[in-house]
Amino acid sequence: MVLFVLPAPLVLLLHMGLDAPLEKIVIYDLGTICYVWWLISVALSARPSWLDRRIGLPEIYFIHGFLGVLALGAGTIHVFNTKTPKAIVYWTGQIAWYLAIFGLLYAIFFLSGWLVDRMPIARGIKQRVTRILKHQVSVRIHQLHFVVIGLILVHVHVITKIASIPGFLIVIDAYTVFAVGTYLWAKAVVNESKRRRGYVLSNTPLNRDTHQLVIRLDEQAPGYEPGDFYFLSFRGTTAISPEPHPFSATYTPAVEATNLEAFTHHPKTTPHTRLLTFTIRELGDFTQHISKVPIDTTVQLEGPFGRFNRVLRDDSPTQRLVLIGMGTGIAPILSLALGYAAIRPVTIFHTVHTEDDFYYVDQFEALQEAHEETVYHRKIHRYTPEAIAELMGEDLSCARYVIVGGASAVLKMHHVLVGLGVPAHHIVDERLTM
Repeated sequence: MVLFVLPAPLVLLLHMGLDAPLEKIVIYDLGTICYVWWLISVALSARPSWLDRRIGLPEIYFIHGFLGVLALGAGTIHVFNTKTPKAIVYWTGQIAWYLAIFGLLYAIFFLSGWLVDRMPIARGIKQRVTRILKHQVSVRIHQLHFVVIGLILVHVHVITKIASIPGFLIVIDAYTVFAVGTYLWAKAVVNESKRRRGYVLSNTPLNRDTHQLVIRLDEQAPGYEPGDFYFLSFRGTTAISPEPHPFSATYTPAVEATNLEAFTHHPKTTPHTRLLTFTIRELGDFTQHISKVPIDTTVQLEGPFGRFNRVLRDDSPTQRLVLIGMGTGIAPILSLALGYAAIRPVTIFHTVHTEDDFYYVDQFEALQEAHEETVYHRKIHRYTPEAIAELMGEDLSCARYVIVGGASAVLKMHHVLVGLGVPAHHIVDERLTM
C-alpha cells in the first residue's frame, strides 16, 4: 500500500494531464513517487500508537528509514534525467536533493543502527563524535526533511507543465497537508494528550553506573503491559537533556501496586497512585547524569509502546518462553517473567559483564522457587551456542525467544539462535535502531 497504492492517484493524474513521450512521463512519475514516499516517512516519524500496537515501533522505524532510502533513489534518477532552463525549478530541485542526501547519510550513521550495530569501528567513531554532537542536535538536523518537503512543493508548483494540471496540484497539496498535519497533530495535540506527567519518587543506585527510578503517575494514566516501554523526558533539571528517550518498565502493574506500600507516606501519593519503575544505566549523552536527577523532578511520559505482550499472549500456553536479557536489557525481561511465570513454562538467560551487574537476582530466584516450570540461568559474559543448546535440550527449536539488550548483542544472539536451528519467526526483539 505504501509503495504503490498511495502514489497511484498522482501518477494517474500525471499520465492523464501530461502531453509528453512515455519515457519522459515516467521520469516525472519517479519524482512524484519520491515525494509521496518522503511524505509517508515523515508521517510515520510521529510514532502513531495505533500502528505500533499492530506492527511494533521498530518496524515503523524500519519502514520510515527504508522509504527514505527508496525516495532518494527515485529522486536521484529523476534529477539526473530532467533538465530545465528555469532557475527556480532547477535550484529548488537541486537543493532539496542535496539536503536529502545529507539528511539520509547523517541519519544512517547517527540515528540508526544499520552501520553502528554491525561495525565496531563505526560504533566507536559515533561514540566519540556524540560526546560533542549530542543526540538532541542530531534530532534537529534530521528535521531538515521539512525543508526538503517545502522545496519540493515549490519545485512542483513552478513547473509550467505541472501547473497546467490543476487536479494534480490539488491532490499533491492535499497529500502534503495531510502528512505534515498528521505529524504536527501527533506531536502537538495527540502526543500531548497521551503524555502523562509524573514525579520522581526515588532514584536508587543498583551498582556503580545503574539506577532505578520510581515514578509516580496520576490515577488516569493508561495501563501498560509486561515488556512495554515509554519515552521519558525530564523537566526542571539541568542534569539531563529534555529530549525524550525510550526505557522499558521493569515491573508489571500488579507488582507496582504492591510496591506502592513503600511510598504510602509520601505527600504525592494516594492509595490510587500508579507507579512505574525504570532501570537506567549511565551510558551515552542522555543518561550519563541520571544519578543527578533529584527527587520530585517532573517527568513527561509518552506511551506505552511495545508488542512483546501482544505477540506472547497468542502463543500456546504449553510453549516454553525463553527470555534472554543482556545488561540493562534485563528490565523488560523481569517484567515479562513476572507476567508469564504463572501461566506457561519460562526459561531466563541473564548475562552481564561483571558480577556487580547482577541486580534483580533475588526476584528471578523467587520466581524459580515459586513456579516449577520456571528456570533461571545467569552467567558473566555471553552463553556459547553449545551451552544454550545443552541447557534448552528438546525445547530448543520449538520455544519462543525474546531477546533484549544492546542492539549489536541482540543481533549476535539472533544469529546464534538461528544457527542452532531456531526458526526466525520464533524470535522477537524490539531494537529501535533498525
